[in-house]
Amino acid sequence: MTLFGYRVPMMASLLVWCVVWEIVGRLDLVFLLPPFSDVLVAAVSLVQTPSWQSATVTTLRAFATGMALSIVVGVPLGILMGRVKIADDLLGMWVNIFSSAPLSAIVPVLMILFGFGEKTIVAAVFLFAIWTIVLDT
Repeated sequence: MTLFGYRVPMMASLLVWCVVWEIVGRLDLVFLLPPFSDVLVAAVSLVQTPSWQSATVTTLRAFATGMALSIVVGVPLGILMGRVKIADDLLGMWVNIFSSAPLSAIVPVLMILFGFGEKTIVAAVFLFAIWTIVLDT
């Protein structure tokens, strides 16, 4: 990136933003905006709590399960659609519809069906990933 003919490092804008945030937070110019350094200290202390670590492990496990399921289902389905014309004719339209649809709108429905647990995360990851995997196979 160049600015006025000078090469600027890629993270310079992020660094400038953090400095501005720190200054505004220290001067109390904006209500409810803590200094950036306080946010970093709070983030480090939060990451060290057992509840945060447990939630992270749960989320990563659900993500891995959803991705594994979408790969296990999506790759054979994509191969089938690529090799068998009838399968492509039957399923191609549905795959294209779901790959172009805004799937984030279905997340509340998944929450109603599965609750607020790991099943919802697995189902959401599966639905977000499978259509791309099928199309790219």
